[in-house]
Formats: sequence, C-alpha cells, structure tokens
Amino acid sequence: MTDAAVSPPIHEALGPDISAHALHAVLALRSNVFIVEQECVYNDIDGLDLLPTTRHLWMVDGEDAIATVRILSSDTDPLTETTAPTQIGRVATHAEHRGKGLAAQLMQRALTIIGGPSKLSAQAYLEEWYGGFGFVTVGEGYLEDGIPHIPMERS
Repeated sequence: MTDAAVSPPIHEALGPDISAHALHAVLALRSNVFIVEQECVYNDIDGLDLLPTTRHLWMVDGEDAIATVRILSSDTDPLTETTAPTQIGRVATHAEHRGKGLAAQLMQRALTIIGGPSKLSAQAYLEEWYGGFGFVTVGEGYLEDGIPHIPMERS
C-alpha cells in the first residue's frame, strides 16, 4: 500500500498514447467505483477514452490504478467561434485510498493543464468538494443513472 504521507506520481497520457495496461487499470478502477461500489449500471466505455483530445491522469499502487481523472477537451465551435469549457469527469479514487488527497492532486493537475474554463457533472454530495476548486453550480440538479448530479462550471 502507498504511504499516506507520500503521494504516488501522477501518470498522464492522451487517449491514443495510453498503454493497454494503463487503460485497463483505469477502467478497472472506474468500474469498481462507479458500477460495483455505487451499484450504478451504465456503459462506462463510451468511445471517448481513446480520442486524441482526451487526457487521462491517474495514480497507481503497484499494478493497480488508485485514483483517476479524465479530461475531455472541447474544440472551437465554427459557427460561434467560441470554445466550450473543457469537461472533467470520471473522477474516482479506490476506497482504500480515499482521504489522502489523491483526487485533489489530480484535480489540481487537471485544472493546471486546462488553464481556462471547465465544467463537470458532479455527484450532488460532492458539490462542496468541487466548490473548493472554484466550481459553482450552474443549473438544476438532475438524476443520472439514478444518482443525483448537478452541473458545475469554473471560469
């Protein structure tokens, strides 16, 4: 197990560059957290993980991913010449590694990489946690796969 006082390094890869082994570890963690632990049956493999504009951040303990974040970059809309905020999602930490600030480190790195506006769909109970990174609620709550969510953005 990772020592709580020493954080593991952050690994980073674009969709086409992530190794099969690393992607498998990230998908296994997301499956364990979202599908098994939260009992939310949904299709996590959504076709976005391997896009050239998708960036993965993750930490490992041995061979296992223990925390992860996915960044979906937005392109400029040719009609409005504006860029939609970059989306952060699939924020997950293995149950045995929660409370060590790993997800917070990944969020900080993600926000540094993005360097501008970003948005996310937060599980409602995490509203205050995301608020600590400058995110504010921008709409009404809704159910996504049976779990209360809220839309949040950061300027």
